[in-house]
Amino acid sequence: MRIADGAAATKLSRGLWVGALLVMTGLAALLTVPGLGEMPFSRDEVASITDAHRSLGGTWDVVRHREANMWPYYLLLNGWTRLGTGETFVRLPTALFAVATVPLAMVLARRTFGDAAAVACGLGLALSTMLLDAGQEARAYALVALLAVASTLLLVEGVRRPRTGLWVAYGLVAALMVHCHMLSSLVIVAQLASLLFLPRAEIPFRELRIGVVVLAVGVAPMAFYALTKDSGQTSWIPAVDAYAVGGFARSATGGDALIALYALLFAAVAAGLVSRLRTSGRSRETWLEALVLLWVVLPPAALAIISVVKPLFTTQYLTGVVPGVALLLGLAVARLRPPRLALGAGALVLALTAVSAARHGPPFPKSATGKAAAQYVLERARPGDGVAYGPAFTRVEFDWYLRRLAPGRPGAVVPVDLDVLPGSTPQTEGDLFAREAPAADVARRMAGAPRIWLISVPNVVWHPTPEPVLAVGPAILRRSFTASQTQRFGDLTVRLYTRRVAAPPHT
Repeated sequence: MRIADGAAATKLSRGLWVGALLVMTGLAALLTVPGLGEMPFSRDEVASITDAHRSLGGTWDVVRHREANMWPYYLLLNGWTRLGTGETFVRLPTALFAVATVPLAMVLARRTFGDAAAVACGLGLALSTMLLDAGQEARAYALVALLAVASTLLLVEGVRRPRTGLWVAYGLVAALMVHCHMLSSLVIVAQLASLLFLPRAEIPFRELRIGVVVLAVGVAPMAFYALTKDSGQTSWIPAVDAYAVGGFARSATGGDALIALYALLFAAVAAGLVSRLRTSGRSRETWLEALVLLWVVLPPAALAIISVVKPLFTTQYLTGVVPGVALLLGLAVARLRPPRLALGAGALVLALTAVSAARHGPPFPKSATGKAAAQYVLERARPGDGVAYGPAFTRVEFDWYLRRLAPGRPGAVVPVDLDVLPGSTPQTEGDLFAREAPAADVARRMAGAPRIWLISVPNVVWHPTPEPVLAVGPAILRRSFTASQTQRFGDLTVRLYTRRVAAPPHT
């Protein structure tokens, strides 16, 4: 295959274009919205709600002390959860962000590579299982994808029409994206690096400098936070390896077969770009092609390199790359020649993507274990029971569902939290995990409880707070208790310890 000299000649009438836009948006909504409430909240989602479902000042305390990443989303949820906290309702904003990403990406594809590219891009993105997952999760990742497209569109328009307002808007939207997830800054690096492929005479340096200043000022608080407030928030992430990188590639494309097809499309577009640079030099067309290629490859490659020193490579952190993958498909359909081969390759990719989405099927799988674990305990707890957590982060999801489900179960007993200071809960503390009591107090409480429910994740390496239960609990449990029930809920283990009955004195 070779690269054509211009965008595809096919141009849709206004009616057909609007129809295609509505169809792709409707398809994304049809795949994303149904089933929003069919799965319980995952651990990360409960953390989002716990951050947000408090006073505005309380949410800001969590942002300042522990969770600045995604703070615009937490503030949005702070207002949204005042109206309801059900699974469907809480996830609805992210579903809307995911759905809105599709038509905006189609507009970007149309402005850069033509109508055929826009249709292919829109269909590929509407069927993207990674975007669909983000749209059904109460986290900021779908918003990051939307802002990645919006900032790229502003960049393209800012080059075409060098107006200060467009570049100020670019700086603001890109900065907002970084505040929604700081590692989305790698998408910005790709955007700005692509300008190296634009003829110098076409770079609007004055407006670019204004945009970069706005961006730098906007991201400065997040950069300061990242440098001064790193207290182990990402220490749960394992070292990067080929399996992690391959997992991202499978999620971003839709499966192993699609990885190979996208790699071929990437190679064909890259080869055409190199050929055009050699024969004709830099141009606006080479810049747009480079923009897409860098969007797809630079963020995951840079994150993998960074993760050699500090492990950060996690698939959802790269959700902002997914629209770039769909745009790569649109670019290939519009620019590769011969046209029949390009359209055939695009149709094959879309068919396999549709199969992947159908197999994935709503409701999209989540690691949602806290609700089932809380139900299990509420059905069996007795007056006087205590609950202990090790590690402490398990308290966030378990305590949320324990308190949420108990009112609907007349007579249900809520075990007493043995780990924390009186009155401290994940919903009232600026550190999110609640304030652990001194180890001596925890030991005394555990030793005096008739039964203890231990909520744990075995062999975990992440301990974001002091762990008095892990320090004093094992010896007490070995000495005075017997494990009488054990149940697994995903990676969460619920174990009931019952006090041993002292043997009667020998006569």
